[in-house]
Amino acid sequence: MRTIAIVAFGVLLVIMVVLIAAGAHQFISVVVPLIVFPVLIGIGGLRKIVRNRNR
Repeated sequence: MRTIAIVAFGVLLVIMVVLIAAGAHQFISVVVPLIVFPVLIGIGGLRKIVRNRNR
């Protein structure tokens, strides 16, 4: 599960670097919130799963 998250994060970083290199600053300002919110939701979901597993 953790490896999937690490790979996904790496892919997102590569995409961001490519967009910055392309000079798509306006596009980045739109994409960043779309990436950040699902990541935060995913972290919250993982914490809930871990908490339930420990019971």
